[in-house]
Amino acid sequence: MAELREEADRIQAELAVAEREWQEWAIARSRVGEVLAPADETMQDHAPGRPDRAGRRAADRKDFAGA
Repeated sequence: MAELREEADRIQAELAVAEREWQEWAIARSRVGEVLAPADETMQDHAPGRPDRAGRRAADRKDFAGA
């Protein structure tokens, strides 16, 4: 039984690291997109009816949290 508990603890620790790395990757991907976006595209991101970059980042986090 102790072996199973140790294995479960190890897996949970690995999962926590993977989740943090995924969040860091999603943030970095978003930042690269902001830097590389053409100037006219940045104006479109703030047009009514379209989510802004912060909204997309929040959606990325929600997608991961539900996975």
